[in-house]
Amino acid sequence: MDTSKSDFDAHKLGEIAAVACFFALTCSVMATLFTHVSPATVLPVCVGGLLGFGAADFISGIVHWLADRYGSPQTPVIGATFITPFREHHEDPTDITRSDFFMTTGHTAMVVIPVLLSTYGLSLNAATGPVFMLHSTITAMCIFLFATNLFHRWAHLEEITPAIRWAQRLGLSLSKEHHAVHHAFPHDVRYCITTGLFNPLLDRIDFWSRMEALILRLTGIEPYRDPEQMAQPIAAP
Repeated sequence: MDTSKSDFDAHKLGEIAAVACFFALTCSVMATLFTHVSPATVLPVCVGGLLGFGAADFISGIVHWLADRYGSPQTPVIGATFITPFREHHEDPTDITRSDFFMTTGHTAMVVIPVLLSTYGLSLNAATGPVFMLHSTITAMCIFLFATNLFHRWAHLEEITPAIRWAQRLGLSLSKEHHAVHHAFPHDVRYCITTGLFNPLLDRIDFWSRMEALILRLTGIEPYRDPEQMAQPIAAP
């Protein structure tokens, strides 16, 4: 028996199952939200959706930055699954374009499903505006986090559909031009890869380098730097 093929099939089936579960759960959560929404709670729901949209972009930046700069491919649990793909992506940026839909989104689906499940702990029966806002925030955040690698993939495609280009121009999806800056040496800016919404602000205040300097000061842990970056000093906070 070819164990490598068996492992591949099991992994692929896991990705497909995770994506299917995510879509089923999202439909259920959205149906629950819209069934209970009222004119008085429309505004909190909309505000929550915008907060979730922004949160997804910021979280994508944190995850990307941590995977690029901390840990190693040998780190238990997350090393092979998250750190290795990000590190290898710098060496071959177009590799992500050769991944199918399930390979692109499967791992993210596995991560966000437990978060999306948390909305079932928020009863919307006679709920107040803040509860609706929190429900909407979690839902939108999970949807956009799920889509992050898909948006990232689109930013590396040579040819995209008019609909994708439209979404990129509106800032609803990461654009090729915006993301290309991250792939220029020394790869230490524009870490947010859902929409890139927070990148201008975070880069302007040197958020990432300041965080690295703070971590170094508090823990003594230095960020990973490829050979080309070794000659560059770590900026002071």
